Amino acid sequence: MDISDAIRRRKSIRGFTTEPVARETLRAILETGCYQLLCPPEMLEARSFADVSRVEQIALMILRKYVERYTTRAHRRWEQDQMVYRPLDGSDENLVAAYEARVKRSATEFVKTLRDMLEDPALYERDDGLPLRVHFDRHLYLPLLLEDASDEQVVKYSPPGLNPGERHFVEQLRAYVKTEEGQALLEEHDRELFLLRNQSRGRGVGFLVDNERFFPDFILWLIASGRQDIVFIDPHGLTIGSNLDTNPKVQFFKTIKEYERRLNEQAGRENTARTGTVHLHSYVISQTRFEDLRKQTGISSQPEFNRLHVYFREQPGYVESVMRDVLAG
Repeated sequence: MDISDAIRRRKSIRGFTTEPVARETLRAILETGCYQLLCPPEMLEARSFADVSRVEQIALMILRKYVERYTTRAHRRWEQDQMVYRPLDGSDENLVAAYEARVKRSATEFVKTLRDMLEDPALYERDDGLPLRVHFDRHLYLPLLLEDASDEQVVKYSPPGLNPGERHFVEQLRAYVKTEEGQALLEEHDRELFLLRNQSRGRGVGFLVDNERFFPDFILWLIASGRQDIVFIDPHGLTIGSNLDTNPKVQFFKTIKEYERRLNEQAGRENTARTGTVHLHSYVISQTRFEDLRKQTGISSQPEFNRLHVYFREQPGYVESVMRDVLAG
């Protein structure tokens, strides 16, 4: 096996366009031991040609992982250098100007309702009736439609409507900011709150995370005079792997601080808590229940998850907890 050629093909498949890696470099990676390999010692013994093939596969696995991580980090550094802050205006593609609705031919009444609602102010002021939607006047565009989760599924929207986890987050945020406690918290910190459902590829704000583009579902702004906190929130299930210390979407709450530092440097702002700064944050609202995730990860309490910026859909007052955590920074 030519390991160098295998690495080159792997890079091509993954879409990496950097220069080929020299054989000497690959050998140095394996010899310097800048990795941890967990396997029985006998798997590394070469006593036959079959053993040699197995050891080659192990070496290839190590090198693939190393090269992918190295290239991803280099790409992320390049991306951070290209990203800039700019004002959000009405021409931004992240602001949905229109939905495309694909409706079953048999759903004639639903089509009639859609057409009637286009001219009805209630479409933008309430969330009762059809089409299914959630009304939140701090969202940057309206209506905020919901996906059709019925068995019949008479309509599909583009961009997609909110799924149940996304809907729950918006409703919980709306409910909290309407309470006296929510209003008092915003007034105490002299903040205005705005929310935007982040679109996916080509339109939304995305980050390179573990070789893939990560588009958090929501962007929340908490704006004061001379300062704003931009919070990326992702209500999703957490069932991938058991080690949250290495889960890239969970650990993004740390990675995003690299973006913050570089963006603020490029914008000529000091990266401190003084006025004139932008602060970036990331949180996951797990749709996987705490008990299930506790068994999977061995993490025994919700506060331990919260320190990793993971909160739970069933966790009472999680919206307030996230907002207080942001505003305490």
